[in-house]
Amino acid sequence: MKRLKTKFKKVWNKAIYYFGLLILMCWFLPAHLHAQAQIDGRVIDGENQPLIGATILEKGTFNGTVTDNNGKFSLNIPDSGAVLVISYVGYITEEVEAKGSGNIEVILVADITNIDDIVVIGYGAQKKRDLTGAISTIDNERLNDIPATNLTGALQGSVPD
Repeated sequence: MKRLKTKFKKVWNKAIYYFGLLILMCWFLPAHLHAQAQIDGRVIDGENQPLIGATILEKGTFNGTVTDNNGKFSLNIPDSGAVLVISYVGYITEEVEAKGSGNIEVILVADITNIDDIVVIGYGAQKKRDLTGAISTIDNERLNDIPATNLTGALQGSVPD
């Protein structure tokens, strides 16, 4: 009987030991799975000017941010090997692999092939093919020849009402 108690006590102690290990693993494992890397960076154009409001998204997710007034951004990503998609209106979209936490600098190239397809209107932008109504065009050289202090003054009398 004494031998059976001793054997039971050893088995019980092992069970407590492994149960304790299991509890510790369950406690620390989620912290390891949810570890995030912080990516800091800057988005500029070809002339080293910051792009304000450029969009940075982790590819395949809704995790993203936009650049500030200096073209800088900061983004927490769960995977250090994630791909960042950087886009800005009028520029070619870039994809950059985020290698660990750190600083990256992205230079976006202007997309001049589609510059004729966008019409700027008073409250947004539309593609030329989607626009309905009258459109007036003034040549850039003609605007430069008009002595005016602002764009509204240059357009006055040049565009029909």
